[in-house]
Amino acid sequence: MDTVALMYPKMAEKTFFAREFDETLEPYEKDISDPVGSPYEVYLDCRDQIEQGIATILKFMEQQHVFRRPAPRAATS
Repeated sequence: MDTVALMYPKMAEKTFFAREFDETLEPYEKDISDPVGSPYEVYLDCRDQIEQGIATILKFMEQQHVFRRPAPRAATS
């Protein structure tokens, strides 16, 4: 995030960690583990962390009404 802020200062306020919106986690838990060179189980844990992050981002976006559903079309006869 620091690199993004340095390279693209205008984007800094729009840059977030993948699990930043998960309010059940402590701040130190919001990073996603780097599995490189680790056993297979660490890769699975990393996958689960990313999946969890995506789910909380989508939930946040829904709450902020980022996703707008089109109005239903009238039935035609």
